[in-house]
Amino acid sequence: MKCTTQQSTHQNYYKLFNDPASATAIENQWNIADIKGILLPAYGVKTVKYKDKEFNAFWSQEVPGTFFQLQKPGKMKPILDWVNKQQDKIVLTRAKSMFEKVRKLLGDAQGFVEIDKPGLNIKFIDINTPGTSPNAETVVSEIEKRLTFLNAK
Repeated sequence: MKCTTQQSTHQNYYKLFNDPASATAIENQWNIADIKGILLPAYGVKTVKYKDKEFNAFWSQEVPGTFFQLQKPGKMKPILDWVNKQQDKIVLTRAKSMFEKVRKLLGDAQGFVEIDKPGLNIKFIDINTPGTSPNAETVVSEIEKRLTFLNAK
């Protein structure tokens, strides 16, 4: 479910549950990713009212950018486009470290990237831990190639 809150112009996405344990289980997976240094939008658990009934909900904030999904080669293009536009070696080094963690930690890694905006403008969504995203190695390899190119300049 997608809603806009009165406090923010950002939209929030909600997954509704009848019991608090289910919402908390999702939050725990996100907490693991957050602690490991994976960039995430704001998120949490709260009680919400939907169709006159109260639910426990896991929410995450909407993020700008183009969708990418590492498990689907056709959906990897946005993140690879971002890598090839980067000029900042520090940003690329941080991204490389993050994608190495993504490979070992997240199942079905996906998120949004702001391709034309400088900086580490990547946020992961729909977090599934533990898991692996072997295709993250392709991103790491492309980052290494980009760093080699920038260092040769």
